[in-house]
Amino acid sequence: MFKVKHLASGFTAVAALAAALALAPAAFAAPSGYFDFTHTYTEDTGIVCGSGSNSFDVIDSATTHRYGPSFSDVNGNFVKDINYIDTAGTFSNSVTGASIPYKARSVEHDSVAIPGDFNSTFTAVTTGEMQIIAPGGGVVWQNAGRVVDIFSPNGDESLTWRGPHDDLVYGFLGQTAVADKLCAALGA
Repeated sequence: MFKVKHLASGFTAVAALAAALALAPAAFAAPSGYFDFTHTYTEDTGIVCGSGSNSFDVIDSATTHRYGPSFSDVNGNFVKDINYIDTAGTFSNSVTGASIPYKARSVEHDSVAIPGDFNSTFTAVTTGEMQIIAPGGGVVWQNAGRVVDIFSPNGDESLTWRGPHDDLVYGFLGQTAVADKLCAALGA
């Protein structure tokens, strides 16, 4: 009995794999292109440290290098790409110029549900890490794990996190513990 059930489940798995391969041949295609670009930016993070005349903005200045393959179906329609993203930058105090360097590395997989249709469901899956250590102050920010962001055609968005993500990622939800650590490290 065990062998029959085991054999039947094996046939089911093979059939499911064959169906998946038949429905998504572009997922296993060779890359149809390759992109490689670097850009530098400086922007206000929106984090304000201190209050009154002792306040300052936290500025993010960085260089980001994005590179990787892009995949299209047999008709040349975009299916997915893989972004390798390397960032080196600094967070700085807008008043004193005090700064903390950081490096980040991530991989982002972008895909559309219907080849070439950017109005179909778009999915971005990002894995990576970032860590900021202030000299003499320890870890200010640590971020690792996986983020899945799915944009549906009706305008809905689904965002999930897995792994350790510091509160700065959740700052939009009113959690400020990491911003407080960053402000302290920059002189607030």
